[in-house]
Amino acid sequence: MSVRRAALGLLLAATAAALVSVGPAGAADPSPLPPDQAQALATGGTTTSDSTTTAVDGLTALNASSLPGADTSIESGVSAQAAVGLAPLTEGNIISASKPVCWASTAWSKWGTWPYQQRFTDTTN
Repeated sequence: MSVRRAALGLLLAATAAALVSVGPAGAADPSPLPPDQAQALATGGTTTSDSTTTAVDGLTALNASSLPGADTSIESGVSAQAAVGLAPLTEGNIISASKPVCWASTAWSKWGTWPYQQRFTDTTN
């Protein structure tokens, strides 16, 4: 039994010595890649895209509609507040019989290989 313990101790000591001589993981040179290699990683790899659509409250939709560059379309005779459910609707318009539902959509696309990966997120749709 003591021969096994001695052999096991020797094996553990040899393994520890080998690991110490290699150095810590990730101790490689952290400098950036040359431009041509970085460009290949930034433009290569898999391109993925997706989008999410979520319900939002009327105030969120109203605030988003007033941001610079916002493109909104509201039925004539309906105020922006009424269109998002924050004010009463008058009879005679197309949405007077329904409760307004507001939503927000975010689309994104990403490409490249980490750490040169690129991601574009579009919240304007």
